[in-house]
Amino acid sequence: MDPGATAHYAYVRGVWPELYAAFVVVLVAFLALTPLGLALRDRLGRAGQGSELVSAAFLAAAIVGMLATLVQIGSAQAITLESAGLDSAGLKTLASNDAIWTGVEDWLQRGFIIPAGLGTYWAGRAASSAPASIVVLGVKTRGRIYGQIVTATGLGAG
Repeated sequence: MDPGATAHYAYVRGVWPELYAAFVVVLVAFLALTPLGLALRDRLGRAGQGSELVSAAFLAAAIVGMLATLVQIGSAQAITLESAGLDSAGLKTLASNDAIWTGVEDWLQRGFIIPAGLGTYWAGRAASSAPASIVVLGVKTRGRIYGQIVTATGLGAG
């Protein structure tokens, strides 16, 4: 058995409460993608196909992201509950099962990136044909944030 895996499982058991809280925050963030997609659809106008694609893409990203996080919660909880007190052979079995679930989690995370990326792309395309007030708002917001970053970091000085 790899001593790194033993240390890893001990670490996961030690930080489980914080890890669980972090997973809950991530679930809430994925859940927030749904109203974001609906708000973008309403803001960009319901007439175009792009606004419906944005809404559908963000809904799909939210569902896949929440599913990926739930699988990660289950995997971490299983490690926390099952790894305590296992001998070397038991830890080796747990590590092989954990490797299988890690692959599933990785592909679910990749499955989130595709609709989220498409939704962002379609939102950008729809915004380019949106009323000028939306585009100007985005430019002003980006300029203000960039100005704050330059001021805070001192990049604009000298």
